[in-house]
Amino acid sequence: MFKISEVVDACCDFLKKELHPRNCIGVMELADAFSRIDLSGSAQAFCERNFIEVVKEEEFLGLPLNP
Repeated sequence: MFKISEVVDACCDFLKKELHPRNCIGVMELADAFSRIDLSGSAQAFCERNFIEVVKEEEFLGLPLNP
């Protein structure tokens, strides 16, 4: 009855469009936690492309030194 996978896919598509230096690490961690490989990859690629801006944000500063 409910198309949960379609809802999840729509949410992932929304998060991809909303990636920003201040949220890309959190989105990547969320995607990893729920095994959303495509979203995680998009967030990681965004982080890499925008690394100079990402390192200035709280999410980056909150990462552990030794993961």
